[in-house]
Amino acid sequence: MKSARVRLLIGVGLVLAIALGAFATLTYLLTERRVDADLDALLRTRAFALARLVDPNRMRVQPYIEQGLELERGGFFLQLFDVNGQLVGKSENLTEAIPLSDATKRIAPNRTEALIEDRVGPRGEPLRIATFARVDRPGNPHELWLFAQAAVSLQQRNAQLRTLRLWLGGGALATFVIALGVSWLLVNQWQRSVAAVERTAREISTQNLSRQRVFVSTDDADLARLAQAFNELLDRLDALHETQQRFVADASHELRTPLTILRGEIEVALRRPRTTAEYESTLRSNLEEIKRLGRLVENLLALARADGGEALPDREELDLAEIVRTIAGRLAPLASTREVEIAVESPLTIPIMGSALALERIVFNLTENAILHSPSGETVTLHAGFGSDRAFVTVTDAGPGIAPEHLPHLFERFFRVDAARSRADGGAGLGLAIAQVLAKAHGSRIEVASEVGCGSTFTVRGL
Repeated sequence: MKSARVRLLIGVGLVLAIALGAFATLTYLLTERRVDADLDALLRTRAFALARLVDPNRMRVQPYIEQGLELERGGFFLQLFDVNGQLVGKSENLTEAIPLSDATKRIAPNRTEALIEDRVGPRGEPLRIATFARVDRPGNPHELWLFAQAAVSLQQRNAQLRTLRLWLGGGALATFVIALGVSWLLVNQWQRSVAAVERTAREISTQNLSRQRVFVSTDDADLARLAQAFNELLDRLDALHETQQRFVADASHELRTPLTILRGEIEVALRRPRTTAEYESTLRSNLEEIKRLGRLVENLLALARADGGEALPDREELDLAEIVRTIAGRLAPLASTREVEIAVESPLTIPIMGSALALERIVFNLTENAILHSPSGETVTLHAGFGSDRAFVTVTDAGPGIAPEHLPHLFERFFRVDAARSRADGGAGLGLAIAQVLAKAHGSRIEVASEVGCGSTFTVRGL
């Protein structure tokens, strides 16, 4: 059985080999592509310039053209062919002409830019040629009368790429040897004692609790048992910490609105002396918000129990129709401020057995979400009734709808389809998540049907 040291080094070696090989290959391919792209661009530019500089009455490669296109510095060659493919001119640095291919004569006139092709020169050297067909003969703007070519030998380019391959291969090999040697030294040092466990324990905090774990060694049974026990403890702490974070986030989201209302009403009441009736009105409004806070606290406690796997305890006989009407009335002021109508479609009574706290919060969150995402002048419809065997509630809006790629994430905590608008409305992306958790704890489910530009429908089934 191989030791952990050997297995770790083999693993590091494989990862390094794959990573370095991939890096070297990718670097070479990208460099080759970039070199070819730059070379093709230069060739196209020179072929186009040659075609434009040639005198229709004297189709020759004049010395001023060779000088202007910098043939000597770039190692380029120039050729001119007439419409029949006969050579009519070439640059002085080209000792032997390169015939115009039939494919070039057929394809080049149909292109708006120069055609690139690889050819073999008279001496067997690899060439890259750009051909531009000029079809604007004076007096007949649509007649083909010239093929202008710019060519360059690929020998220097190929030599440079071979050098690059050698450098990349040698560099990757040197890096691999050095990294493997450093890894060997580090592994030997790490394996000498149980100090690694202590260091890991000291580095763990609430910020990296979900990621940081102690390495479990198979060479030392005592160290392995200690590390395994410590990791199990970290798993339990991570689960508890995550549950606490979710509960605090949910509580902050749900309690913020009524607390803000309470504070605003009290501050307004204290700005100047008021009559007894005005104070009584403020206190009654405060009492309503305090009652709502009490209900919210109970809801959040129910949510915490649901997160912990406990079912909702308080099931009783309820009237689902009355719950829907109550929620519609409670959210009427919000709908009014946003110029949205709320319509309720329901029988007079729908008797069910369930948790009032959970159902009120589910319907409230879905309706509030529909109002916040409905344009002015539209209607949010709440419909309650009986399905094949159980009651249901649907909340329909005429908002912008939800794209299909967002639907699987809709009930994730803190997920926002439109993050900017959700922040403006004060949402934290928790309303739908709370509704889903409470629905599952209630033994129900929430379904979503939405089409972009046509609105959304949320249906609570199994009530």
